[in-house]
Amino acid sequence: MANLNITNIPAPRVPFIDERTGLMAREWYRFFLNLFVLTGSGNNPITLEELQLGPPNQPDLTELLIQINQNIAPQYEDQSGDFLATLDTAQLMSMMSRFENAEAAIQGAYLQPVVQTGTIANYNLDGSPTAGGIAYGTGPALAVSAAGTSGQVLTSAAAGTPTWTTPTTGTVTAVSVVSANGLAGTSSGGATPALTLSTTVTGVVKGNGTALSAAVAATDYVAPSAYASVNGLTMATARLLGRTTAATGAAEEISVAGGLTLSGGTLTGTSGTVTSVTGTAPVVSSGGATPAISMPAATTSVNGYLTSTDWNTFNSKGSGTVTSVSFTGGIITVATATTTPALTVAGTSGGIPYFSSASTWASSAALAAGAIVLGGGAGVTPATTTTGTGVVTALGVNTGTAGAFVVNGGALGTPSSGTVTNLTGTASININGTVGATTANTGAFTTITASSTITPSQTAGIVGTTTNNAANAGSVGEVITSSVAIGAAVSLVNNAPKTITSISLTAGDWDVFGTLGFNGGGTTNTTLLLGGMNTTNNTLPSLYEERVTQNAALAAPFGTSPVSFTIPTTRVSLSGTTTYYLVAYALFSVSTCDGFGRITARRSR
Repeated sequence: MANLNITNIPAPRVPFIDERTGLMAREWYRFFLNLFVLTGSGNNPITLEELQLGPPNQPDLTELLIQINQNIAPQYEDQSGDFLATLDTAQLMSMMSRFENAEAAIQGAYLQPVVQTGTIANYNLDGSPTAGGIAYGTGPALAVSAAGTSGQVLTSAAAGTPTWTTPTTGTVTAVSVVSANGLAGTSSGGATPALTLSTTVTGVVKGNGTALSAAVAATDYVAPSAYASVNGLTMATARLLGRTTAATGAAEEISVAGGLTLSGGTLTGTSGTVTSVTGTAPVVSSGGATPAISMPAATTSVNGYLTSTDWNTFNSKGSGTVTSVSFTGGIITVATATTTPALTVAGTSGGIPYFSSASTWASSAALAAGAIVLGGGAGVTPATTTTGTGVVTALGVNTGTAGAFVVNGGALGTPSSGTVTNLTGTASININGTVGATTANTGAFTTITASSTITPSQTAGIVGTTTNNAANAGSVGEVITSSVAIGAAVSLVNNAPKTITSISLTAGDWDVFGTLGFNGGGTTNTTLLLGGMNTTNNTLPSLYEERVTQNAALAAPFGTSPVSFTIPTTRVSLSGTTTYYLVAYALFSVSTCDGFGRITARRSR
């Protein structure tokens, strides 16, 4: 029954004639045989014309199979069983053409379609499939993979061709220890073994990079017994064993010297301490065991290091060569101007240099002894004179006292009276009498000291400042103030005076006054609010006239705004620097109370 279902035409790659036998290929033979059987084996009553007109009514499938067995089997029982030997190639070709549509008609009427999963050709059923290969699907057909090597595993490539790969990871199932190369040991076995290693070597072990073996005394090492005195080796005290000779040979004794000490098997070296370090100028040392070494900066008289400032100065200097020197303007002449110039100043002996023009010097004639030099004006040589009204009398006679005035037409003397119309200067001027007589003019002084009354004009008085400046410290009108804003108010304690702020006043006559404010929680109740100024910290003034009392028996007075009042002006006269405090006092309950304000003092005289 299975052979009846193989009715698909072979794949195009299958040749019609088998190249090895010269006969029809097996695939084509099976195809034509099934067509022949399905169309009645030559006994089908259906004609080709009937097939071309349309498929007739067909008998039941079971009846068709019975008919095929009855008609074909008896005819070929005595044959060799190979139906191919009883058919002629030409007859089969004619049969294929005649029954071209018979297969589809019969199969459509009596047989269920068969879903093919591959072509027979891919199985290489001619007897030579790939040895060791694995069959796999390519989608429309089946194929055989290449053969892998021993130990490889097949790896899926999804929809592609699977491949053989050599595994690189895995799971250890057992570990053992092999005794070799001087090592031995045991293993606890299993996937997580515990290994215990030992050596088969007795004595000193040596290695050659591959294996371990026993070291040989006197060949690989010097045995301890070789140094025993019984073997004839003795050493002096404080010696080391080594070799100082360049060539290879026996060990030698090495002396311990150079500050080294060998005692109790320990080699130690002596140590020292620096006791003093000095420096040669410009290097300076502080001396001692831990000196500080320094160097001063170089100056015009001290050697030292070059500072960055001096370096920048020197580095900014230009360089070059003077090629010629000259001088214009008279009096000075230049010799050898291009090599080593020499400047010579020339003039009249006893004369004086003067400018004969705006840029030219000249020398006057010799001046007469004891004469007075008179300027002649622009461009005119100065001259001398020994005559003139009062000149000889005033300057040639020793009259008057030191510091006296020269009076026009008179002798030297000290004036006893006069009128000052304008005095300027920075030095102190002592004036006895009235400045400006009855009509005052102007005068500029840096300091005026009066030993008696200064009486200004009753109408003009002393002019005040004309801008928004402040009087100097110590001057009349000086202001000193200190304040605490409501945002930085000082917390108060019930029934306890508290300083809000303070100022320091120097000696003098002051007017002191201030303002004081109270604020607190919205639910605070007050009974009494006090404030004043005092020279004692956190203390109210003892005099009631120097404090302000606010009988504020109020419930929640701070719910809408703070409470504030003015502390009246108090005149204080101080002989030395004194601190004045702005002090607040409150009786309150329920919540909190804070104080803020300002204290101010103005120097009145």
